Amino acid sequence: MATLCRVMSIIFLAMNGFDPVSYGLVTGLVATGVSVQLVLFGLGVAGLLIWFIVFLRAKQFREV
Repeated sequence: MATLCRVMSIIFLAMNGFDPVSYGLVTGLVATGVSVQLVLFGLGVAGLLIWFIVFLRAKQFREV
């Protein structure tokens, strides 16, 4: 149980730590004239690519 609490606290910290970064990034891109749909699509594709690279490189995750 203690391990689960540690993992959840790290995830919560990372999630709240990246909120200001994501707000600033999206706001900055929209202010330069990029549409919101394009920003969300681009960041979604980037997240998918990161997931794919982690999935291919981490053999432990394939066994779960």
